[in-house]
Amino acid sequence: MISLKEPRQSVLNRIQKAEKEFAELDFAELRSIGNTGSGKFSRIVQDIQNFQINAVESKGNIIVIAKHLCGGATDFALERIVKHTQSHEKGLAPIKLLCIAPCCHQKTKFLNYCNRNYLDKIGLGGVHIFKSLVNLIQLSRHKKLKSFEYKRWKGLQNFEFDEVKTLGRNCRRILEEGRMMKLRENGFQVELVKYT
Repeated sequence: MISLKEPRQSVLNRIQKAEKEFAELDFAELRSIGNTGSGKFSRIVQDIQNFQINAVESKGNIIVIAKHLCGGATDFALERIVKHTQSHEKGLAPIKLLCIAPCCHQKTKFLNYCNRNYLDKIGLGGVHIFKSLVNLIQLSRHKKLKSFEYKRWKGLQNFEFDEVKTLGRNCRRILEEGRMMKLRENGFQVELVKYT
């Protein structure tokens, strides 16, 4: 169900050829994808916190394409998608494709994160550990830092900056693994790829 390997234009080209009607859910005001000529798309732009996928009128399948879902917006979107999938038996159009490009992981808040159970299972549960994860992610975004800028944290005093960057990237991966697990637990096939 989830394919992140294909570039956005390739996905749109495949959808244009599809015989069924799709509704594209766009959670941010992005540049227009242009007129496909097929007339089979509905583009919806709305704040993710208030968005109800169930309200989408679709006679066919739904695809979700969301780029730059900042911080907890990714988790809000995934919660809405999971809720929609769980309600699918009630005659709602299914979500057939999902492409999400999250960003600003360091802005994610513990209470908004969609899979706190996953963090508990791997021994990284709790708000204080989560804050450490997102702090490391923030540090990893810098190209260069002076020692005093990151060694003030006791746990980082014996690390070089390149090692701190690696730790931060691994923390980002942990958050993404939890998000993928949330989707897998709800019947999605998931693959994480680097977005460039």
